[in-house]
Amino acid sequence: MSVEGQWINWHNTLNTFNIYGPWQGTNVVPLGLHWHNQFVANFGTQYDINNWLQVRAGYTWSSNPIDNKDAAANTIFPAVVQNTITFGSTQKLGMGWKLTEAYMHAFANTITGPAGTAPFGMETPTSTLAENSFGLQVGYDF
Repeated sequence: MSVEGQWINWHNTLNTFNIYGPWQGTNVVPLGLHWHNQFVANFGTQYDINNWLQVRAGYTWSSNPIDNKDAAANTIFPAVVQNTITFGSTQKLGMGWKLTEAYMHAFANTITGPAGTAPFGMETPTSTLAENSFGLQVGYDF
């Protein structure tokens, strides 16, 4: 079993994001993202079923770095996922070859900002993010 904690200093990294382009009067527009620092907790385990098969599973919880009041500025960066599960396995195929599969599901999370926040006019800015990922790897042990 593995337990890991992380603290990510988003406030100094993504407090403001500059968008560059050919706009009238300027070539840069600063976008105040106002991300908060984030704590991430990871839990995982691996089990050897036999001498050729390993299985693993994990869970990640993270605090949300974006406040609802900043939803409008973060519609292009909707990093609001807080709960994620992972599953995987590795099969030793013989003669040094192995096959590894991995699956990750990040559960949907939504933030909603106040109505009338620029650039949305009177509409309410909302961001939702959910993710699924599958990986397949072929490896060789020398």
